[in-house]
Amino acid sequence: SISVNMTSLTISTMMMSLLFTTLECLPQVGAFLMPYSLNQRLHHSSSTTSLNAETTTPMVVVGDIDAALGASIALCSRDVLLGDSSDNNKQTKRRRKRPIPPPQMISYFRPPSAEEQQQQRKLSSETISSLQNALAFIGPPVDNFEDIHTTTRQFLVRVSDDAYENPILHIDLDLKDGGASTIESLSSHINSYSFLGLNINTNIVESDGVKRLSREDAIDNGNDLQTLLDGCNSASVTMDITTHLAMLQANSLPKCRGVLGETDVWTVQDIVQDGFLVDSGGAMLLEYRYDYDDPFGGCDPLLRPSKGYIVQPESAMKLNTEKLEHGNEALAAAYSAMRGYDLDPISSICIAYGVKSVFSEMGTIDDSGQYCPPPYTWNTVNKVVDYARSARQDVLVEDGASRRMYREFG
Repeated sequence: SISVNMTSLTISTMMMSLLFTTLECLPQVGAFLMPYSLNQRLHHSSSTTSLNAETTTPMVVVGDIDAALGASIALCSRDVLLGDSSDNNKQTKRRRKRPIPPPQMISYFRPPSAEEQQQQRKLSSETISSLQNALAFIGPPVDNFEDIHTTTRQFLVRVSDDAYENPILHIDLDLKDGGASTIESLSSHINSYSFLGLNINTNIVESDGVKRLSREDAIDNGNDLQTLLDGCNSASVTMDITTHLAMLQANSLPKCRGVLGETDVWTVQDIVQDGFLVDSGGAMLLEYRYDYDDPFGGCDPLLRPSKGYIVQPESAMKLNTEKLEHGNEALAAAYSAMRGYDLDPISSICIAYGVKSVFSEMGTIDDSGQYCPPPYTWNTVNKVVDYARSARQDVLVEDGASRRMYREFG
């Protein structure tokens, strides 16, 4: 183990320590990540899928440390859920006897825009330990996605003789200033990734207690997002309900033709209840069933059949706003990880909801006002598993959910 200063270390100063600490763990990581059928669910079944099978797909996370830890916790929770459904999986049982969860094949990078913010965010010794235990590699801030891909490939070649597939990519995509340069850089290298997970941040303004995204921004953001998704084979997109409804109103919500799944499925961090914007710690999927062969309204999201799949706490809770913000970062990365490894959308959102819940419940605010994420421990993983199982049994399915929210909140 490596001794660290408990109060002053940031990611940039601990990078090399993390690299050498995690190197010795990496040969064991590949066996833990396995793609699964879209039809698998979280409840106990007769599934015989083996978690021991080799996988060659790493994941790259570009964003905040909450996203990196959220993806790691989600992947470990998924293995527990699917491993528990296999009666003969002795390897899974042996793994759970380890004092800490196994590391995940995740490489983490910060975008340059986050450099100043990350330097201001001091990390506790527990958070540093979690990063060491959860991630395969922490890289420096990056200027473009070619650098991310090149650095990740070089790292993977050094630690394994196996041939790796194109990585899964999750990125916090900031569209507040247009995001044109980021989208252009990403679009140029989109084929370097097998799956793209996006967490969209837009220029929402609050006036008289109401959050709004301007029509102009909604059109620009929707068009940019459409261009990006047109170049993808498979993707997921997470956003807030304000952005989603603004794109509906501006008729700029992208049409994805199978990129988001068999139907267009969007992940939303909050919901509208009785005309009010609410984030009670839950999450939602909005599904649109388009008929691309019908030129007369076949692609109108407000006319075509749609559903909402809502997961939320059993009882309303008053949650800290800052904790929710960090929880939403973790939710988006967790959902990207689940979908990137081919878990179905509903099971994916249930696990992602569990991750958001533990970030809201177990995350703490220290004396300096800094948010500290939950630790990468079996206790955290087990709580996610419990939340996910409970959510899977109580998913609320609402026909025309987006139309209802559009009418109520508009």
